Amino acid sequence: LGFSMLVYLVSKLTKSLGCVLFAISAVIVTPIYIALSRNRKNAPVWLGMLTFYLLYFGASLNIMRQWAAMALLLRQDEQALEALSGNTLPDVQTLKSLPQALQNRYITAFLKEQGVKEPEKNHVELALQLVYSDNPAAQASFPGGVTVCRQYDRLTVCTEQEPLSQQELPPDGEVERSGLRIVSSTEPLEGAFPVKTVGTVYIRSRRAGDRMRLQGGSKLLKQLYIDRKIPASQRKQIPVIADNHGVLAVWNFGPNLDRIAEKEPDRYIRFEKI
Repeated sequence: LGFSMLVYLVSKLTKSLGCVLFAISAVIVTPIYIALSRNRKNAPVWLGMLTFYLLYFGASLNIMRQWAAMALLLRQDEQALEALSGNTLPDVQTLKSLPQALQNRYITAFLKEQGVKEPEKNHVELALQLVYSDNPAAQASFPGGVTVCRQYDRLTVCTEQEPLSQQELPPDGEVERSGLRIVSSTEPLEGAFPVKTVGTVYIRSRRAGDRMRLQGGSKLLKQLYIDRKIPASQRKQIPVIADNHGVLAVWNFGPNLDRIAEKEPDRYIRFEKI
C-alpha cells in the first residue's frame, strides 16, 4: 500500500515517468546504503554498493521498467476502451457481437447509472445472462433494489406497474384511462365499432384466460401481447373493454371480431387518444 501511494503521489505531482523511476530507485537503494553505512567497520560502503549494482540493481531496474511499461499499456487499453464504448447501452444483438471487455464496460456503466453503486463481477455476469437468455422477458435483481428486465432486444430497469382498477363504462358516456378517452354511445358514432353486450361493461387490465379473435384467428391476450413484443412491465396498463361474457375490445388491437354485432347492436365504442 505504501509503495502504491508513493508511485501515485510522485506521478500526480510530477507527471513524469523519469521521476517515478527515480523515486522507486531511491526506495530500493536508500535502505541498502544505510545498512552498509552501519556495517562499514566490516566492509567499505563503496564495495557493498558496487556489489549490489553489479549483481542486483540491473535486474531490479529491469523489473521496475517492465512494471512501468505494463502500467502504460494498461492505461492505453483503458483509454481505447473508453473511446470505443459510448454512453448508451446498445441493443441485445449488438452487445452479443462485442468483445468481452466492451460488454463488461457497457454493462458496468449501465448498472451504475441505474443505481448499483459498485457493480462486481458477479453482477456483470448476471446482467450478461439476461443478454444471452432465450427468454425475451427475463429479469434479475441487483443490490439497491434494482431490477433489470430484458424487453426483447433491450435491457432496461423494470418499473412494475399496477393493474388498471376496474371501472364501469356507461352505455352513453366516456372514461379516460392511460392517456385514452373511451367513448360509448347507444347511437352510431363515427369510427366506433358496434357490439352486443352481456351484463355490465367494464374497463380493466387483462386477466388470465382473456381471449379475442382478430383477422388471424382467436388467441389469448397474453399471446397477442407477446406477439406484439409488448414488455411485460407495460401490459397491465393496456385498457381492456369487457363484459360478463368476455373481451369486447383492447386498445391498439381493436374489437374482438367474435363480439361485433352485425345486427341490432346495443352500443358503439370508440377509442380516442388524448
